[in-house]
Amino acid sequence: TSPPPASPPPSAPSPLSPPPVTPPPTSPPPASPPPSAPSPLSPPPVTPPPTSPPPASPPPSEPPPLSPPPAFALVTTASDSTTDFSTSGITAAVCAFAL
Repeated sequence: TSPPPASPPPSAPSPLSPPPVTPPPTSPPPASPPPSAPSPLSPPPVTPPPTSPPPASPPPSEPPPLSPPPAFALVTTASDSTTDFSTSGITAAVCAFAL
């Protein structure tokens, strides 16, 4: 006959469970701000790389001036070889312009 009074206690635990569910929703919002911070930091690192390519272009420009002199010397040795060198010089110039 005593078991009936035991039924009311089970109802009490249920009200306690809902409260713990409310705190979790508060944690997700704070998590969103951190991800946004890293994004602003990523753009800056991308800017430095572009600065390096420009310095690389000047070096290629120096070799072209050196190639013309040898071409003249080859003209006396063989005309066929000059054609090959002329084409190579043109390609080098095109590459320099492309850079």
